[in-house]
Amino acid sequence: MWFLAAVPGAITAGAMPALAREALRGDDAVRRRTSATLALLAAPAAVGLALVAPHVAALLFGSGLPAADYGGTATPLRIMATAVPALFLNALVAASLNAAGHAGWLPRLILARVAIAFTLAAALVPRFGGVGAAIGLVCAEWALLAAGARACERVGFRIPVTTPLACGLVACVPMALAVNGVAASLPLALAVGGLTWAATLAAGVRLAPGLARRLSGDLRYPWAP
Repeated sequence: MWFLAAVPGAITAGAMPALAREALRGDDAVRRRTSATLALLAAPAAVGLALVAPHVAALLFGSGLPAADYGGTATPLRIMATAVPALFLNALVAASLNAAGHAGWLPRLILARVAIAFTLAAALVPRFGGVGAAIGLVCAEWALLAAGARACERVGFRIPVTTPLACGLVACVPMALAVNGVAASLPLALAVGGLTWAATLAAGVRLAPGLARRLSGDLRYPWAP
């Protein structure tokens, strides 16, 4: 999870100058582009991680055991994968509040997220173990996104969340079907998933250019002036 967190951090750091200019100008193209970029990275990461969770666990622990022996680890990892979209867009929440000059919201939002995580951990971990911890993390991350998006709206610097995530998840269907068929091999699943995702995006841009423009504003990078 925390390895993946570096990706939205890098994207939003690159977008910060453009977000700050946007806060002065009053338009929203940079936020739409950045949100679409993050959603289109988070959705396949979440779906892919859920599909190959046992193999990822075997790779990380490196004990030489077959992936089938990591069933107990795969379940919490699959649950945690559902937090990836929120994790990615929460980076945009933080960057947007900073760019708009309302960083004072961030300590309160983070405190609420930590409080939710600890409360759920105390309630769920004794009974459900790692699964309970994973559920607590997921709920805390999505609660942070909901509260953060509301905070951005209240300060007049709204970020799009629902539409980019919905489009990203729908676009993952072909990739999920393809990866599910070759999930027994992690290298093959990664290759097939990457190629299928790229082909899906290319087809989407070609068949629905209006939707692509509406999601991203234009075809420039999020940090473009």
